[in-house]
Amino acid sequence: MDVVKVIKLKTMILFAHKFLSFFWLSIVVLLISVVQTFPFSFSSSAQSSAGCTSSPLTSMFTSNGPHFDFASRQGWDTFYNTEGSKNIFEWHSAISNADIGKDVPRGGSCLVIGCGNSALPEVLCDMHEGKT
Repeated sequence: MDVVKVIKLKTMILFAHKFLSFFWLSIVVLLISVVQTFPFSFSSSAQSSAGCTSSPLTSMFTSNGPHFDFASRQGWDTFYNTEGSKNIFEWHSAISNADIGKDVPRGGSCLVIGCGNSALPEVLCDMHEGKT
């Protein structure tokens, strides 16, 4: 490969990296602003039917609980160091893992990104005979 092609390739990779970084950062900022302005209210019956237990983070989402700063590293560190390792937190709160598993077709593919301490990957693996 000559030097010009290498420089062009590096430039394209750098541009793509910066574009994707900006894109995902924009999405995160948008989600944070929406979450902070939207008045969440979780019903305890929806959580119990989904097999979820009440957790400190769930109370942070409710209008009655303390405000949780999603952009704060300290807030997440505190959550995972104190309660996050003890309780399973399902990000899809009112939808049961079994219902989600039924939506993945047999032989299909499912990629779970950033599952934290959710039980969903384990349920999907069990339902689809280890093919996840």
